[in-house]
Amino acid sequence: MKITRILNVLVAAIFVVTLLVPTPVHAYPSMPDSVVDSISSAQQKTGTLVVNNTSGGTLRVSLSGPKSYYFSTSKKGKTQFTGIEPGTYTITLTANTCTDVVTVNKKIKDKVTLKETVCAKKTDKDKKNQKISSLVVDNRTGGTLYATLTGPKNYYFYTSKQGKTTFENIDPGTYSITITSSNCSGSLTFNKKFNGQVSLKPFVCH
Repeated sequence: MKITRILNVLVAAIFVVTLLVPTPVHAYPSMPDSVVDSISSAQQKTGTLVVNNTSGGTLRVSLSGPKSYYFSTSKKGKTQFTGIEPGTYTITLTANTCTDVVTVNKKIKDKVTLKETVCAKKTDKDKKNQKISSLVVDNRTGGTLYATLTGPKNYYFYTSKQGKTTFENIDPGTYSITITSSNCSGSLTFNKKFNGQVSLKPFVCH
């Protein structure tokens, strides 16, 4: 009987001790902020811009928005520029083969393809529709007549011949024409669209 009581007391004591001893808790180190930032950055997608280089030279592409980017390519046809932070950008296209400047606003999230181009070469059909132009002046000033053209290109002509003179090889387009003479003061200015021959009225000094 005594042995049984002693065993019962020991079992009860062991049970109580088991309840009092805390269960071990395993602590894990927290993830550093830098690692969290790296994971977040890796999960963020970047955008891609596709451009079509028709300039026959180097196409320059600048982006202004959440960040600023500058790209260039001499490859003919389509080129992809990657690694662009998503957002809305002002995109400017220029090239080293002409003075064209094209600006568009685009939201870049995934892949964006621009339809806009600069310095596109004219097709044979376009060339047929555009004629090399000429300017006909009628000098009755008794002196030298000067003609200055400002437009797609700049031209400077003069003639001392009295009567009609033709100035040729003018690129098509709209020009501002300024006429002066060595024999009288003042000037006359005209705006004319050239796509062939353009004739001006006679010039006389009063």
